[in-house]
Amino acid sequence: MPRRKARKNRAAPSLSSNGRPGVLERIYYDPSHPASFSSADRLRRAAGKPVAQVHAFVQGEDPYTLHFPRRQQKKRNRVFVSTIDQQWAVDLTDFQSIKSENDNLAWVLCVVDVFSMYAWVECLQRKTAAAVLEGFKAILARTTRRPASVIADNGGEFSGLPFKKYLQDNGIEFYTTKNPDIKVSVVERFQLTLKTKLFRAFTRNVSYRYCDGLLEDIVKGLNHSYHRSIKMRPVDVTHERVFELYRNLYGYPLRDTPQRPTLKVGDFVRIQREMGRFEKTMYGAWSKEVYIITHVRIGVPHRSSGRRGNHRKFLSSRTAKNK
Repeated sequence: MPRRKARKNRAAPSLSSNGRPGVLERIYYDPSHPASFSSADRLRRAAGKPVAQVHAFVQGEDPYTLHFPRRQQKKRNRVFVSTIDQQWAVDLTDFQSIKSENDNLAWVLCVVDVFSMYAWVECLQRKTAAAVLEGFKAILARTTRRPASVIADNGGEFSGLPFKKYLQDNGIEFYTTKNPDIKVSVVERFQLTLKTKLFRAFTRNVSYRYCDGLLEDIVKGLNHSYHRSIKMRPVDVTHERVFELYRNLYGYPLRDTPQRPTLKVGDFVRIQREMGRFEKTMYGAWSKEVYIITHVRIGVPHRSSGRRGNHRKFLSSRTAKNK
């Protein structure tokens, strides 16, 4: 008896009301068709079906919702800093490539007051939590200012016990970013300006040496330079000018009309996976689990509790909503 040919592996199409695959199912799951596994718009043009019908179909298909293109810019809650030294941002700048010309100093600890944009730096030989703590203490020894809180990225040199314990013992709150691809933008921008000026000076001096006063001079120049965000020099920021600076930074944000939430309690959603900067979305950018919205508030992010199920999906910038 002759053997039957093996069937090609393909995703099984969902069935229409009469038990047979419809036009949309046949096109979408036929690998040889130009509109197979494609966008909703291309499927609509190929099938000649109404937009609403096509969207209702693709929103219920896992191959579409799990691999929906990931939008890099996520909505996040805006953070307001209202006075001087309310929050300092810290980070390390990498100078390992030129440490041989700088007495084996491979790192520069950068500290920026998020409100006034005033900056301090300290050279370090190592990137350990103990070395970072000593550098932070050296900065505090040179100024009478003290932060109410400190924010850093989620690196071990800052989230390690020595640094965290020192801040806790001195009544300083400590925060870290939770996402691997999210950095502390204020200090990151300062580092870019600092390195740009340093390397211009290196070219002028025909030397990569910065630890004998060049670094401190450039930071002093930055603190005495007009800053576009605060519309004044960081060195000129005083407690008497706090309200003026706040207005320059944020305007009158509380007067803005809140946006209407796009989700409601009871909606089923997929959550966007945390991915590295260069991770491929072809392996799926959305959670296989389906969640239910339990609370809606003005702003972002959304709050949900775990729930599994096979539901139709509606895509938004942050979640895939299931109708």
